[in-house]
Amino acid sequence: KEGSKTFITGYSRNDIFFKDIKDSNIDVDTEMIDHVKKIRSSKKIVMYAPTFRRGQKEFDFNKVLPLDNLQLFAKENNIFFILSLHNKYRSQQSVTNIGNDLAFLGESDIYPLLKYVDIFITDYSSSFADYLLLDRPIIFYPYDFAEYDKNEGLAADYNDITPGPKVFEYQQLKEEILKITANDEYMKDRGRVRNLYHTFQDGNSSDRIWKEIKSEI
Repeated sequence: KEGSKTFITGYSRNDIFFKDIKDSNIDVDTEMIDHVKKIRSSKKIVMYAPTFRRGQKEFDFNKVLPLDNLQLFAKENNIFFILSLHNKYRSQQSVTNIGNDLAFLGESDIYPLLKYVDIFITDYSSSFADYLLLDRPIIFYPYDFAEYDKNEGLAADYNDITPGPKVFEYQQLKEEILKITANDEYMKDRGRVRNLYHTFQDGNSSDRIWKEIKSEI
């Protein structure tokens, strides 16, 4: 728009998906990244990253993600799970070391790690929109949809902007992980939603931002 000082450039944080960037390991769990890169040829890397829930004091693992059963499921299916909880719930993390099948991500920028993730699981977090740039399967796990929609509200039609299966119980989640690993049916829908969110789908957002800044100096 003529006279506008708003420029569409893309998110610079997503450039890391497309290329290696010098000093990109700042505030990053490099041990986790090294481990994932080492095992990725033999295991599926799955990340679960739920969003923050206002008023919720604890993350209910027993209801949402029973850890003992999850570890068994991962072992049986050659999966490595990365659990990335919100800072508020991080004190609940019971697995502090990187195990063979499951690990919690500490205080770390997740974006340099996301490009090594094969399946991304979330609920309402906007990070799924960035992950769309990698064109890999996304599973949506809005186990408390009615409550969340009532308390927080959703800015758009949830089903329209979430290109992946929706599951509401843990057993469904396990089934869908195996199903989407064998047959990814959501590529076309991901492309549709990706085009809604991303004018640019490359690794040059930082360059565009700098170009606009220079033009204003």
